[in-house]
Amino acid sequence: MYHFLDIEYRKTYTKKKIKKISNFLISLFGDRNKAGWFSVFFLHYIPHLLFFILFLYKPFNLLFLIVWIIGLMSHYFFKGCIHIRIERFLFDNKKWIGPYFILNYFGIKLNRPNLIYALYILNIIMLIIYLIKFGMYMFSPDQINIFYMNNSIFWILILWWVLQIFGFCII
Repeated sequence: MYHFLDIEYRKTYTKKKIKKISNFLISLFGDRNKAGWFSVFFLHYIPHLLFFILFLYKPFNLLFLIVWIIGLMSHYFFKGCIHIRIERFLFDNKKWIGPYFILNYFGIKLNRPNLIYALYILNIIMLIIYLIKFGMYMFSPDQINIFYMNNSIFWILILWWVLQIFGFCII
């Protein structure tokens, strides 16, 4: 159980899992390129974009914080984004950086320190938005149930991520 705390064990574990998941996706789609673009859009970009839109659109809710913390913990455990690692393996491109390519358009050099810095900035922005929403909730006369989300898209996204985690564990 404690071997998950060892960084070398986690590196080996992550590499084996990425290879198994990638091979599974390749067997489903027939080639690396199709499997890679499936991973990019349907496992990575679309779910995260929908979650971010719901986060901005919906009022304060603790469920968003729980999902956000789980996401941060997975980035820490895998020492980076597992989706980008799978995409890199499928595209056979070590320089693939996923959505961070946008930084290039702002003249920001695409290297590891800058990508980590951008991730920190985005997380701080999300935290500030979340704290503002919490403040609005605290001073609102209408106190809603902050442990309940009446939005089917949110629950579909949660189900999708649970299936991804389950798939990751069993593959």
